[in-house]
Amino acid sequence: MSKQRSTGFDTFISLADSELLRKYLQKVKALPEGDNSPITIESIHKILSDMEDRTKAIDIEDDILCFQEIAERGVYDLHAIARHYKIEVKSDEAPQNIALKVFLHQDQNAFDTLYDSYVCKTCYAKLTYYPVKAETVDCGAEAFEAFKQEISETIKEQKPDECLIRHHDYKGGQYILITRQDKAHSYRTLEGKRVRPRLYRPAKEDAIYYDQKRGVIGVSSGFRGSATKKLCVRAFAKAVLKLPTVDEKVFSSENGLMALAPLKTSAFYEPTKQVAKIELICAEYSHKGTADICISSEDVRATVKELAFPETDCEFVSAKVRFSITGQSRTQTVHINKKGFTALKNHAAREIIEAYLREQKVVLF
Repeated sequence: MSKQRSTGFDTFISLADSELLRKYLQKVKALPEGDNSPITIESIHKILSDMEDRTKAIDIEDDILCFQEIAERGVYDLHAIARHYKIEVKSDEAPQNIALKVFLHQDQNAFDTLYDSYVCKTCYAKLTYYPVKAETVDCGAEAFEAFKQEISETIKEQKPDECLIRHHDYKGGQYILITRQDKAHSYRTLEGKRVRPRLYRPAKEDAIYYDQKRGVIGVSSGFRGSATKKLCVRAFAKAVLKLPTVDEKVFSSENGLMALAPLKTSAFYEPTKQVAKIELICAEYSHKGTADICISSEDVRATVKELAFPETDCEFVSAKVRFSITGQSRTQTVHINKKGFTALKNHAAREIIEAYLREQKVVLF
């Protein structure tokens, strides 16, 4: 029985040019040179299902899903990289075709750069921020090597030679992409007549982002736990920003990066040209002398009035706000607290909501 694959896999094949797909399959040696058999969704499924080397089949599937993600979320990057590497594309060419052309380009740096841009975009939506101001930003090779050494000491079981670091300018700041081996995990597998324990070390793609103008360091969610994030911020500050220490106040929820008071005002919920509707659907309050109080409904503001809840005497701890973006059928729910706000997969919606939160002085950096 053939494997059930993601809809994104079939979508990419249906939208991409069949001859470019053929060249890709020949490059990864899934098809022999000179093969002229029809390239369809069904034929590619069969090629992968019949492949004896299962690792190779998984790699091809992963490539195609990655191409589709880039095509959906990185059209601007695709055209920019095509121009930089002088790859001929039409103005209205399908992004799936451009992704394949970049991958097939003779200079491997073309796709490496495209992939890094995609990782930057993905990680940017999952950053936890800390206020750290610095006069110096050293992006030289020696600073990166020092950072690698710091990372090796701060992340359990991390070895410097298992940590690949790349630097990019992105969103007006410095982006450090970190591909690393994580700590060892165990699993059990059948060998002969016995189930045996075995170890593996999963790889992770993480990022540290520094915006010197705003004075913030962003650490991606792959660095799990507040203790690990603290160690990463301090390692980055020491090696790249040349700061010997980072004050503990930086890691406090009262570090001044977020303000929830604007969520109490009517002005926050006024629609704009890009945001058609804004609804408070969950709010957690803190009141002196009482436990935290959570109110959840389709319209918390109306519920507060009906209950005669003394909101003015309380402080927001966290809130869930539902945004309806003009021209988009699906709403976006954002969880906001003093440490930040949740990531959104929808890139266009995230850009609009992030800008709105800054305009309303909820995001203060």
